[in-house]
Amino acid sequence: MSGFQRKRNAFLVYAALVFVVAGFWMQTSNEPVFLGKYSFEYAMKAAAISLTATFLTISAHMLLTAKMSRRDDSQQQARQSVRVLAVVALLVVTYSLCEFVMTSVHRGDVAAEKQARRERLDTFHPFLQVSAASNDEAMHINRWGFRGEDIEKDKPEGTYRVFVLGGSTVYCSRAKFEDSHCRRLEVLLRSAYPARRIEVQNAGYDWHTSQHSLMKFLFEIQDFDPDLIIVMHAINDICRSFSPPRYSSLGEFQPDYSHFHGPLAEMLKQYAVEDQPPRSWVWHHTVKLFQDHWYADFRVGPNVRRDQEWRRFHSEGKTVDANLLPSLATYQRNMQQLIEVVRSKQIDMMISSQPSLYKESMSIEELTSLTFPMNVCRNEFENPDIQSLVNAMKRFNAASAELAQENDVGYVTLAKEMPKTLDYFVDDVHYTKKGNEFVAEQFFRKIQAAGFLQEDAED
Repeated sequence: MSGFQRKRNAFLVYAALVFVVAGFWMQTSNEPVFLGKYSFEYAMKAAAISLTATFLTISAHMLLTAKMSRRDDSQQQARQSVRVLAVVALLVVTYSLCEFVMTSVHRGDVAAEKQARRERLDTFHPFLQVSAASNDEAMHINRWGFRGEDIEKDKPEGTYRVFVLGGSTVYCSRAKFEDSHCRRLEVLLRSAYPARRIEVQNAGYDWHTSQHSLMKFLFEIQDFDPDLIIVMHAINDICRSFSPPRYSSLGEFQPDYSHFHGPLAEMLKQYAVEDQPPRSWVWHHTVKLFQDHWYADFRVGPNVRRDQEWRRFHSEGKTVDANLLPSLATYQRNMQQLIEVVRSKQIDMMISSQPSLYKESMSIEELTSLTFPMNVCRNEFENPDIQSLVNAMKRFNAASAELAQENDVGYVTLAKEMPKTLDYFVDDVHYTKKGNEFVAEQFFRKIQAAGFLQEDAED
């Protein structure tokens, strides 16, 4: 091989190396902290890829192109074969080492996932689908399955007991117990009424609707002799108007919500389908790295993909008349029944409107924080636009207000008061720490204004 050919080949090899390595640096992370472009984790990942690729390329090139002493052709061919074998051995050893490390790391992940599945079985409930697992210290769940301090079923004399019902926006799994609005409400009430023994129990849970709350009150909560029931619903009942794709639902809308499998479908899938690890973790992650990150700034990296996906999804959505959502009638029926049964027990009650981030004009940061429209507030081949969800929340909250007025029940105008910004929301309807504090303050003010505790003391 002539000197020119060697130089040309070397140029092509290292040009290819630069092209491949540069591709992994041509992507912007979701939360850049390093050089204003990369997350720390991704910068380390890209650096490791660059160093590994450079080491392998230089080593292979040096082995294959090192000068050989003048010998006959057969000896040169034999030495060249040895060099090729040496390069192959280098790649095999590197691959095997990486595979061993990745398998060791993922073995722990697989074991943790299997344990998590067993723990999720603890949340199964034959009628509520899922519920909080009793005595869950991490989430501060007491022996009765409520998120709060442990209480006695027989209410001690002089105790004022509050139960808050709702879905995940009441349960607040993303917030620490002390930061959840139910706990903050308890702290505010105890501070304002130090002479009273006050207990606030969080009886909400993920995915739960007005139907779940009605069942929980009838078969659980009324046995604890509550003094005040606070209820907040909307979004989960709105979702029941739809039949989401894949395994989340079966068939068209049913008034008893039996078409909507939700969390139970996910649980069954986890147990029925045993995930098989890939035959090669190195190949699996290599393909994923190229798909997700390689020259992502010029095609569909995480940020770009999410933005484009949301713009497309939003543009394809159609406006749905909120009054035609089939779950509205079910929601009104469930809430009316809940009000009647609570009031029949001589228990005070408050209904709260449910705040959300949905609004007519949303920034791309706000849009990309949303999760409900793409996952559960949609059908198989069609989805409502954001305006539909704005209208739906207004209509369901209006239904709550109408029910409260007709039945002389306290109403909290939380949706009207709470700012629709990412300072208060982490996504569609779930709250930041600041948002939880705002909810607690609004509930507290309404309780004070209604004079529930003063009336109770007089009685």
